[in-house]
Amino acid sequence: MKFAYFLLGIFAISSAYANSDRAINGVLAKELEGKKYRVFKHMAALETMEKLNDGQEVTLSEVEAHPEFDIFRFYILDDGGNRVFNKKYTMRDLGLIDSRFDSISLTVNETAVHNDKDDILHGNLVPLEKRFDGTYEPVKVFLSTFNSRGKVIAKQVATNFFIKDNYKHTNLDYGISFSCTAQNQIAMTIKWDYPWYLPKTEDVHLYFPYNVEFKLDGNFHLTSDNKRFDAYGFTVTPEIERQLLQSKAGALRIPLHQWSTARYTWKSNGLAEAYSRVKYFCKD
Repeated sequence: MKFAYFLLGIFAISSAYANSDRAINGVLAKELEGKKYRVFKHMAALETMEKLNDGQEVTLSEVEAHPEFDIFRFYILDDGGNRVFNKKYTMRDLGLIDSRFDSISLTVNETAVHNDKDDILHGNLVPLEKRFDGTYEPVKVFLSTFNSRGKVIAKQVATNFFIKDNYKHTNLDYGISFSCTAQNQIAMTIKWDYPWYLPKTEDVHLYFPYNVEFKLDGNFHLTSDNKRFDAYGFTVTPEIERQLLQSKAGALRIPLHQWSTARYTWKSNGLAEAYSRVKYFCKD
């Protein structure tokens, strides 16, 4: 019996690393071993973010490819070589950004920006992204179109499921949008797919990697009962614009109560180009 338990233990240890040689997006687990990343705390999972500092440098340890899903799991070590957590997490759990595993595009194509007639999709038009539970979700990109005033508006949309050759899009009932509200003035709105109860005090912050923070003075979009909101909008300042054009990710957080926070996070996939097109046609 003891021998049987010994064999089970050996099997458990070996199976944990059985997939270390499986490449994910052309990257092997051993290539990530010992690699250092900076934490974007405001994108991390709620389970981990309170123990992390924004911009904190961590080292990946005992990296393994998940046996079924296209994700890596690992421990993270602090500057002293100590484990920050006693369990393995993924990059998404910890707010670690790596363009090899995320759909990120900061490219701005001036031909697309100056296009004066077409609807344009902006970003890496990857058809599918695999979730941790093995299901798939469409990758978020941006769609820019002309409105009735001849101004460009842009919003987050999703690439369609299982479509590889014809990159049409699916509209979302949540996400980021940009619009021209006055000459050279752009509004950014973030909408959730369900409403939140209004906070007692307005304390809204916008975050970018790393340690970049803006306190916002915008407007809540109220639902019909005037007690809840489903969107928050604000004017893009030159300082915020600079971050939108150069940052790979962002987050908006609104503390509601001691036990609840409204949060929206994003990876910047086509945002810079879509925003640039809205601004280009917001001159007059």
